Amino acid sequence: MDTLLPWQPETELAAWKQLVGILIQEQVMLRDGNIDTLTELATHKRNLVVALAPHIKARGKLLLENGYPSTDDGMEAMIRQTGNKQAVLIWREIRETERMARDLNQLNGRLINMRMGSVEQALNVLSGAAGGQKLYNPGGQATYNMPTRAMSV
Repeated sequence: MDTLLPWQPETELAAWKQLVGILIQEQVMLRDGNIDTLTELATHKRNLVVALAPHIKARGKLLLENGYPSTDDGMEAMIRQTGNKQAVLIWREIRETERMARDLNQLNGRLINMRMGSVEQALNVLSGAAGGQKLYNPGGQATYNMPTRAMSV
């Protein structure tokens, strides 16, 4: 794989696999409503994306330096040209794992939007935006007055 340096396909693949693992954990948390650890997962996810950036940049630079288009197909063509069968297999796995990460991220985004919609709807009901009197003030104190009637005996 020396002809493919500075690209490090094994390291890139490992990072993509870690990202997929985090996205699966995120999906489970969102699905189950266990949002307490989402901030921690988001930080880890962001760090993995940052770690992937140099690999993607190295691939692009390698392609341009060797006269290939900076595309997935260009990468596959360049790897095939080297005759390195192991690199071809790793590249295909990278592409598959990258697609899986993208699909999971899109699904998680939809789950987040659904959760936010539910929270917003609940807040609207509690704040009276749904057409009624406000039930609670910003401090969480009840603002409604219960009607009182004197009981006659």
